[in-house]
Amino acid sequence: MRMGTSELVIILIIILLIFGPSQIPKLTRTFRKSSKEFQEGMEEAELEEKKKQEAEEAEAKVREAEERAKEAEKKAKEADLKMAEAKQKEMEAKLKETEAELERMKAQQSQAAAQIRGQVLQIDDHVIREVGVDLVQSDHLLQLLQRSEAAGVVMQRIKQSEQFLPLDHCCVHGHLTDQSL
Repeated sequence: MRMGTSELVIILIIILLIFGPSQIPKLTRTFRKSSKEFQEGMEEAELEEKKKQEAEEAEAKVREAEERAKEAEKKAKEADLKMAEAKQKEMEAKLKETEAELERMKAQQSQAAAQIRGQVLQIDDHVIREVGVDLVQSDHLLQLLQRSEAAGVVMQRIKQSEQFLPLDHCCVHGHLTDQSL
């Protein structure tokens, strides 16, 4: 609702009648001063309200940023955990592969050892049957047997045989003696 000119004139006449013409300049100054202080107070209140609102917005942004940081940290931890789990699974798979390879190698080694033992036993049996004690007691065969990997097996078989003299009695420092003949 706006005041018109006639209404303003009526208000001024009422003020003149109440206070008198001598008080009007003083009233005008007081009115202006009060109006200015009121205006400053309003501006100050608006400024404080604006600062308060900005502070609340800043706090809200800080909380939001903190929440995003926490969420990012949580996702990073989850990603690290997933990566660690994947690496662990990979290492477990490599371990299983290595264990399987080791088992295959052990099986191959056992198979090769069994074949070698079988061949040594065949050779041992052949030597005992075909060649006899004379060849077993010769220095040449003894040296060959001592050098071979299967010497222990062959010597053990010879010791077990009832046909021949024990090697403990016929050998001194790896050489045959005349006593055994």
